Amino acid sequence: MNNNYNNRRQNGQRPQGQLPQTNQQPCRQTRQPNGQYQFQQAPMPNNPYPPVRHKSRRQAQRAAGLVALTAVILVMLLISVIIFAARCASGSIGGDTDSQSAGINGDIGASGTDTADSGNDTTSPSMSDTTVPVETDPPVTELDAKYEYAVKTEADIHKGYLILVNYQNEYTFDGGFTIKPFYGNKNTSYKVRDTLVSFDTYAMSQCNDMMAAMEKDMGTGDVLVNSSFRTFEEQEDVYALYLDKYGEEYAQLYVAVPGYSEHHTGLAVDFTIYTDDGAAYTFDEKPEYPEWLIANGHKYGFIQRYREDKTGITKIAYENWHYRYVGKPHAYYMVANNLCLEEYIDLLRGFEYGKKHLAITDDEGASWEIYFVPADPSGTTQVPVPKYVEYEVSGNNVDGFIVTCRM
Repeated sequence: MNNNYNNRRQNGQRPQGQLPQTNQQPCRQTRQPNGQYQFQQAPMPNNPYPPVRHKSRRQAQRAAGLVALTAVILVMLLISVIIFAARCASGSIGGDTDSQSAGINGDIGASGTDTADSGNDTTSPSMSDTTVPVETDPPVTELDAKYEYAVKTEADIHKGYLILVNYQNEYTFDGGFTIKPFYGNKNTSYKVRDTLVSFDTYAMSQCNDMMAAMEKDMGTGDVLVNSSFRTFEEQEDVYALYLDKYGEEYAQLYVAVPGYSEHHTGLAVDFTIYTDDGAAYTFDEKPEYPEWLIANGHKYGFIQRYREDKTGITKIAYENWHYRYVGKPHAYYMVANNLCLEEYIDLLRGFEYGKKHLAITDDEGASWEIYFVPADPSGTTQVPVPKYVEYEVSGNNVDGFIVTCRM
């Protein structure tokens, strides 16, 4: 009888003629002196089913183990998040509150430490002032967390507002600039020599703002754009003119060899003075104009390109009328630290991505972070750029790329 019952039980069959009791009393548990629980089965008359061993203790132990494991995992995740947040805070772009930021007129650093008063006008950067390059910690997160790659080609090295064009570095005539005439695109705060003089459109918008500020401060709009963008052929004509009139030595000192002139870029401009009553003056004759530009040009991204104290580096004689657009943070830093463009391009190689970056707080309170990415010898360079802030990438026309981040 028991064997038949067990066979049927294993096969999922209920014994014939015997039905389970309904509305039975639940099992009761009593605790023994040894701490164990003993199950007492309520009496069931003629119960055809054998007693079943309960598994509540085993399930409770398993559940307790899962709860403990979950708690350990959560604690580890919390610790990881805290460590990650702390590292991000210490390595955030431009966010080092202990770092010094570049300053003008002796304002060095975000901490507000002042150097001795130079006595200069507060709008005029003092060439004797120096600022300590600010270094930020390298990124501590994975590249895809805060950065992504921008793929640049070998041709891109020669494009951008920070390209260095001088006696050593030829212009490729593919800078990617949009060149348009001043005529019809400038404001009324200055004059232009003729309808053909042209400039890069974005640099022109900054020039418009600069000339409007100059007119407001000086009360006149007598500045005239005498020359700007030149083709290779136009530069040949200018060089030949100086060569015939003044000789080779003078021509080389004041005019760049065709192909090596900043005027090819559409980022360089020569100013002069032409009054409303038809009188013409040079900047030497009206020194208040170049003085204003020296003091304020950096606010609009312009630098005096060929300074008197840098001729040994630029190989071009002093030209107080020649200005070059490079962008606000770069112009500011160069003026504040007494650097010409050659020196600045060389300095930026020391702020390579993944090492130390250059952090700048300019004289208007804007924060910037700048770093250098060497060009890959293969001809294709993956330039890390930030995902969450504005940035620009410029080639330096020599050996790599400069990334400028607006924080």
